[in-house]
Amino acid sequence: MRSTNQDKCWAYYQSEGIDWFDSSYARLQYVANLLNIFQKDTRRTRLQVLNVGVGNGTFEELCIKAGHEVWCLDPIEKAVRQLEERVAVHGVVGRIHDADLPAGTFSVVTMSEVLEHLPDGELESAVENVSRMLAPGGLFVGTVPYDERLRDNMAICPHCGEIFHRWGHHQSFTPQRLKRLMDRHFLPVKTWVRPFVAWNQRNWKGKSLGVLEHLLSFVGVHGRNENIVFYARKA
Repeated sequence: MRSTNQDKCWAYYQSEGIDWFDSSYARLQYVANLLNIFQKDTRRTRLQVLNVGVGNGTFEELCIKAGHEVWCLDPIEKAVRQLEERVAVHGVVGRIHDADLPAGTFSVVTMSEVLEHLPDGELESAVENVSRMLAPGGLFVGTVPYDERLRDNMAICPHCGEIFHRWGHHQSFTPQRLKRLMDRHFLPVKTWVRPFVAWNQRNWKGKSLGVLEHLLSFVGVHGRNENIVFYARKA
């Protein structure tokens, strides 16, 4: 698939259309809870967290509320600066595959719905750079869409005729593929599939469907509207 620069799209969604991220709360809360579990298991008094991809800043707010020290990395400068004005984060403008942050700085790096946006030339470098920036024993945690059919979300620009993925996705992951990507740099690597339901945005029929999605996922029946959670430790 042709690589398309969608910075203009994300500049809008992350600074003007931030309500678009409201449906992400359940997923971000789940990842934030995994950080709290990691903190308790490792008996660390405070986590140094780098979140890649600011969205609307919800995840950073959850981390700050939990008492973590938070950095955020995003290529959209306006989104980073706006978030810095709202909450106490260390903002960095850049891309994860070549971000020049000091080695061994962070106890946790989070990437929720980010890896699928990286083209082939950046994907391996991004994971390697995450490992470099993590301290020994650090955690790499996040989510990606489960087994997405990329062609289902292709669109064509009515002005220039360019064909592109509407959300800028370049990768489709299964748990097995994601684990292979990370095994070279992390041990152990855990992955699992689960749905995240925006309960507050659904009517009673939608909530009933959400309950069914959770039940089916619990017994191992998964759909492509679910997500893969990854939890990888640096040796």
